[in-house]
Amino acid sequence: WLGPFLQHSTKRREEKRERRRLMAGAQDQSGCSGSGGKEEKKKKYNTTLQKYLTDKLEETGEKERLTELLKERLIECGWRDELKVYCREKMAARAKKGSASLNVDALTREVIVHAQDKVPDSVKQEFLGKVREFVLKKD
Repeated sequence: WLGPFLQHSTKRREEKRERRRLMAGAQDQSGCSGSGGKEEKKKKYNTTLQKYLTDKLEETGEKERLTELLKERLIECGWRDELKVYCREKMAARAKKGSASLNVDALTREVIVHAQDKVPDSVKQEFLGKVREFVLKKD
């Protein structure tokens, strides 16, 4: 999944080694070598890999640092202010329809989808790069 981002063959080999190491560790933890459907194994593997990566980010303190940096970037690009305006507009529109349409869960889901869609690609790419660097750096 990192292939398109690589530029040098030596770097590719190092990344492949690291990926294999991570994948082997995730498979050992998830028990993905047993029976079951292919999709189920893939889902279990992805969940395990995500948990493994999250645990490593937390252990090193990198998760907190990246979270703070993400907050800064989203404020800098105006995403936060845009989201506030969107929420106010949605609340006003729902209030006009009457209190029966003020379902907090539905509103939350709608806002989350909008918020995720509005994160600028530049911010997404920056953080993908930072996570990639974290994964590839030597232990």
